[in-house]
Amino acid sequence: MNSADQASHAEHVSAEVVVELESCAAQDAHAVFSALRTSFSSDRAADDVPEEMAGPGATVWTSTFDVSERKAEAEPRRLTAPVIVSLQGAIGQSTSWSRA
Repeated sequence: MNSADQASHAEHVSAEVVVELESCAAQDAHAVFSALRTSFSSDRAADDVPEEMAGPGATVWTSTFDVSERKAEAEPRRLTAPVIVSLQGAIGQSTSWSRA
């Protein structure tokens, strides 16, 4: 890989954000991921709906979003309860995040 390829790859990787949702209902996870997919490219298909898993322990839903370019503005979604969100990755200065 030459230096131009490395720079291009580094820019793309730095625009990826891993979103983890926990302590929430599957329908709330679906609402959050659907809103994010409206605005950003994702590693998940639009019809990929979170499902509750039986058993001990907390369920954590994870998806990766490319935040280098906003596709559209997402409409607000109603949640049944608060959602715990963990974000991992680099967000460039050109990306703005707002909370409704």
